[in-house]
Amino acid sequence: MQSAFNDLIDNFDLLSLEEKEYAIKVFKKNIIETKREKLVKRVRESRKNFQSGKIKMGGLKELYQDLEND
Repeated sequence: MQSAFNDLIDNFDLLSLEEKEYAIKVFKKNIIETKREKLVKRVRESRKNFQSGKIKMGGLKELYQDLEND
């Protein structure tokens, strides 16, 4: 992993300014898409847990009661 990162940095330094700006745009889009996919996965998992009854609902009072009972 470290070697791949070092190669990326070394090669990035060789790019022109325009290529660097384009690469940064590509990296940012990739990061956004990765975060979006992670969020979608978490939402699906949350919905599944809700539908299977694994999620408790209530207010602050119920939360404190659950914490005290554990």
